[in-house]
This record gives sequence, structure tokens and C-alpha cells, in this order.
Amino acid sequence: MARRVIWSRRAEKDQEHILRYWKNHNKSSAYSKLLKAKFSEVLNLAGKNPKVGQQYSTGAVRYIIFRDYKIFYSYTKETINVITIWDTRRNPEEFKVK
Repeated sequence: MARRVIWSRRAEKDQEHILRYWKNHNKSSAYSKLLKAKFSEVLNLAGKNPKVGQQYSTGAVRYIIFRDYKIFYSYTKETINVITIWDTRRNPEEFKVK
């Protein structure tokens, strides 16, 4: 049974920022649409097997690496809770999982 994916407000903003960046950078929305579909695909995989991601230092949080991004999530019996999407090319000192 696949879990339902729930996006935190922070994760929604992260995804929006990433997709907008690529749309502006490429002057086309094609790559942004592909990237959004791939994020969904990765999270659907986590919905079927929540332990697929690596455990983060805080016990209940896991992450999946996809291209240059780490998708952080936690899970319950029914849900995958997307916490944030981190572009690994950014300064790691700015990163915090809450």
C-alpha cells in the first residue's frame, strides 16, 4: 500500500523556487515540468518503501538523493511527509531540517 504524500509549506516553497529557477534559466518550462514529475516519482517510490531513503542524523527523518537535490521526509503508516528539498550545490552551513 502506497502512502499519501503530504508537502510541508517549506517543501512547497523549495520546489516552487527550484522550478522557477530552471524555467527562467532555460527560458522554457520543459525541464521544470520534467523535474517536478521526477520529484513526484521519487516520493511515490518512498510511499511504497519509506526506508528507501538514507537516515538523516535526526532519527525520524530520511532523505533521498536525486540529481543535485536531497529530498527530506518523514513517514507514518499512511503518509510521506515532505519536509524540504535541498539543492546540494548551496552552502551547507545554511541548511537546517526542522
